Amino acid sequence: MTARRKDVDRKVVPRFHSLAAAAKQGETGSAGTKHRTLEADQPKARSLGLEELRSDWEQHRSPSFAADLVAAALVVGSPEEARDAAEFLLTSNPTALGEHVVQRLLGQVSLDEEKDFDPLKRQEVRAKIRELKRSIRSDPRAGLLWAELARRYAALGQRHKAAEAMDIALALAPRNRFMLRSAARLNLHLEKPERGHNLLSSASTTQSDPWLLAAEIAMAPLAGRRSRLIKHGKRLLESGQFRPHALSELKSALATEAFTAGSDRDARRLFRSSLDEPTENAVAQAAWAARRGSRVEVGGQLLNDVQDSYEARAQVLAEEGDSDAAILNAWEWFRSESFASNPAIFGSHEAALARRYDEAARFAELGLIANPNEFLLRNNLAFALASAGRVEAAAEQLGMIEPSTLNEEELQVLTATRGLIAFREGDLTLGRQLYKQTIETAKDPALRAIAAILLTREEMRAETAAGLIAQRLAAELVAAAQRTANARSERVPAWVAHLEAESGGEVVIDIDNLMARPVT
Repeated sequence: MTARRKDVDRKVVPRFHSLAAAAKQGETGSAGTKHRTLEADQPKARSLGLEELRSDWEQHRSPSFAADLVAAALVVGSPEEARDAAEFLLTSNPTALGEHVVQRLLGQVSLDEEKDFDPLKRQEVRAKIRELKRSIRSDPRAGLLWAELARRYAALGQRHKAAEAMDIALALAPRNRFMLRSAARLNLHLEKPERGHNLLSSASTTQSDPWLLAAEIAMAPLAGRRSRLIKHGKRLLESGQFRPHALSELKSALATEAFTAGSDRDARRLFRSSLDEPTENAVAQAAWAARRGSRVEVGGQLLNDVQDSYEARAQVLAEEGDSDAAILNAWEWFRSESFASNPAIFGSHEAALARRYDEAARFAELGLIANPNEFLLRNNLAFALASAGRVEAAAEQLGMIEPSTLNEEELQVLTATRGLIAFREGDLTLGRQLYKQTIETAKDPALRAIAAILLTREEMRAETAAGLIAQRLAAELVAAAQRTANARSERVPAWVAHLEAESGGEVVIDIDNLMARPVT
């Protein structure tokens, strides 16, 4: 059976986007303050080292120092501080930083300059890596280019190279907000959440920067820790120094902590406040909270107004039953984080649910490039291949999964997928046995219901005498699942619709009537 990651533990971890995408979200703004200063009347530019970089550039007047100043000025949102350095680079050595970055600072190109580049196409990513390496050879001190190189390596699954490139980027700009947030997210992807959190908690700028503070609070639980800066974050919210947009993810991170602790009223207040001028990450977090029972409204107008809200749109549209639009947004979500597993898992699940098995397989195959050990991607690929009739290829994918590495629920999902393959190979007895094993052992009522729905699908497809019995069992388990409240239960009606479509309307499970009366 195909599955999605349990929707119970989303955090407002920082994105690792391109500089262009980060700028569009406002992440690269200078201070985001209502006032000029942050603490102790210290200008933000000074706290990020911009004045020192400016001084170094004026002293040395070389491409290396010009590149550092341009990169920092663009990231902190003070392009006027580096205009002369950018003009110097364009005339003397534009590749020192990357001509496109310099031109962006000068306003000569837009942030959508890579709109024809597809980060999900390996050939294009490799070409981009070659281009970045050429620019870096001209000036190895261009930290932004090293960070971008790390992101591209991660998308190709070259984790060691990604880590090395990001370490160099951080060494060149250790206090830079964009670098720190990107490095923290990359370390989470590399399964080193402790290191990612350490980078944020030890940075000298974290306590004075709401973007870094939000990331530190979000990353701490993923590293098995509790942030020591939660009270500081609350005081920072009350300081009145920052514009709502700069506080959006901090409010969201604090709201998530309150929600997890059971403080629903505080969580709801903070989530609602986080949507005043939100980032797309904060919108996605609020949509998650709404799915988990917090009374936060994430309507269509908000989803349309906030740029690049692909994750939130995909999730909300899937809940509303608009599978085509949900899958389209899942692709855009995946393109924006081409190394991440979540968009590929979501897309492969939703495409399979919509009976678009080739597309489901494509999501999973692309996701496995950067995440070859992700069970759900490998499992969903096997499900899609088997459902499309490519049974031998599906069995090969399942053979690449090591059961000893899986938790109890993952083993139950794997058992059901093995049941599907057995059915498609013609071993109906084994297939029935494996599906029933999942139905009998799974603790989650929704997982039992979905397994029963898929067993019914296979029995009806094989035109067996057990099809009607399986249908009755599915109806009973669907009714039980609908009486529970969890993330997977919300998708049970969609699986009922999947079964009805697969059977050509022969199988109909009336969910409304099931809820109104017991099934016998």
